[in-house]
Amino acid sequence: MKKPSNNEQTAENKLLEESLSSSGSLDTVRDILFGAQIRESNTNAKRMEDHFGDKIDVFRKDTDKQLKDIRDDITKLKAEITKVNEAAAESISIQFSDTHSVIDSLEARTQTAQSDMHDQLSASQDALELQTKGWIEDLAKQLDLAHSQLMNRKADRELVANLLSNMASGLLSEGDESAAIDGDKKSKKSK
Repeated sequence: MKKPSNNEQTAENKLLEESLSSSGSLDTVRDILFGAQIRESNTNAKRMEDHFGDKIDVFRKDTDKQLKDIRDDITKLKAEITKVNEAAAESISIQFSDTHSVIDSLEARTQTAQSDMHDQLSASQDALELQTKGWIEDLAKQLDLAHSQLMNRKADRELVANLLSNMASGLLSEGDESAAIDGDKKSKKSK
């Protein structure tokens, strides 16, 4: 027997509904005609609902597990980042401490070198002052000696000058006498 098409079934169903609606037992007829299909549809719908419910539960569990794994991974990453940051901070702190120690050491050496240099300069200045004082004293002694020698020479010069002056005077007076004698001799000869 040939199965009726959907359009034919729909037309028949409408006709049947119109005729039965007047009698009031439309629901009974509908149950008789479509009851098996409705029950099968309901069963299929229930099966699909259960199947999708199971799938949704599995999907929810998988999603929850993945979210928990992601949260755990984030927590681990945060802990690792914190450890790395703490290690870096400690390393930087140690470097700053080392740098501060080096700076303190350099400052101490600089102050020591400045103090030593100041002491050396002071000692050199004192030595130069003593040496200069000695030179001044020696120079003063030499000047005094030269002065006294010059004074003695001046006295000697005056004495020599007087002697020479006396000698010159003596020579001049002798020269005048001798010139007078020579002049007399010449005059006698010419006579």
